[in-house]
Amino acid sequence: MSAFVNAANTANTAADTTPDITTDVAIVGAGPVGLMIANILGLQGVRVTIVEKLDQLIDYPRAIGLDDEALRVFQAVGLADALLPHTTPDHWMRFLTSEGHCFASIEPRTDEFGWSRRNAFIQPLADRVLFEGLERFAHVDVCFGHGVEALAGRAALRGRGHQQRDARVLAAPAIWLTVFFIVPLFVVFGISLAMVGVGHSDAEAAITRSERCSRLSRQLDEAIENHAQAVQVAQAKTLQKKATRYCADHKQAQGIRTFANALKLLGVTPDDDPSQ
Repeated sequence: MSAFVNAANTANTAADTTPDITTDVAIVGAGPVGLMIANILGLQGVRVTIVEKLDQLIDYPRAIGLDDEALRVFQAVGLADALLPHTTPDHWMRFLTSEGHCFASIEPRTDEFGWSRRNAFIQPLADRVLFEGLERFAHVDVCFGHGVEALAGRAALRGRGHQQRDARVLAAPAIWLTVFFIVPLFVVFGISLAMVGVGHSDAEAAITRSERCSRLSRQLDEAIENHAQAVQVAQAKTLQKKATRYCADHKQAQGIRTFANALKLLGVTPDDDPSQ
């Protein structure tokens, strides 16, 4: 990847002296969606140029959460491992009135599709992961400090400092993927707020979950010891503390899932057989 950083503001440069860039796809905007599209196309060998009016990536968050669908997209482009240190799984969100009353609570408890259903994340670092992912592709360019001034028909795009020909233009902000980043207002107004109740049907079920907490805790202790050199150990230990707290607070369902997530980070299959 080559990045044209703050290439001179040459809005008044004569058209006949403006350098041309030939590309298959021009993406307008180096936000998370534009960067992700560039990674997807880059993997397919498509020539891509991202045009970004700012001089660098935005360094403040505009969203707070990723769902399991978004993590699968990161996985599909080979960047999930780089992203995970900047995320926290099983992210609960509660929305309060001005009087402090909770009117909506999002409580993810499952990861049946491989990833936690809701994950907190640090967006500027996630954007950086996507940007650095483009370094894998010599045919993907990012032009910072360039704005789009006009479209000539459907095949040419003119911006400050460069002219691009034979390009399909994607305005990334205009195709914002709602499954990609979950922002608070979308959570409140865009999805069902149905609550998922997880309770104990009887004393035996509660005991079984307690036993599973204990068994998974022992399994995780052993896994951490056996994988002491793994880069994921620190994150696994953080999840271990969280899971232990859940189990101690009689929230065994969350504890079991958090233990399982920690084991999966270390490449260990959780022991889910109650007979063992």
